[in-house]
Amino acid sequence: FALEHCERVTLGANTPVGELVRAAERYRPHIVALSVSVHAPRTQVIASLARLRRELPPGTALWLGGSFCAVRRRRLPEGVRVVSSHAELVRALAELTPAW
Repeated sequence: FALEHCERVTLGANTPVGELVRAAERYRPHIVALSVSVHAPRTQVIASLARLRRELPPGTALWLGGSFCAVRRRRLPEGVRVVSSHAELVRALAELTPAW
């Protein structure tokens, strides 16, 4: 995101879903982007992503990167976009930008 000159708010590692939702309500981002390790517990990650997708303000995109997506890409909740490379990020931003 920094390479594409996007404004960012970093909340840190292991931020609870409720805090992510409150931050999204406060800052009103176009995108909430997370990076998840392949070592994170699958069931917990999937449940947290589903909850986050449900609770984010309408119109807020939810993007996921990190090694978790490479292994679990097909099992992600609906409404979660995988962005696993810089090229994919550029494409995703280009698709989203006209809506801003």
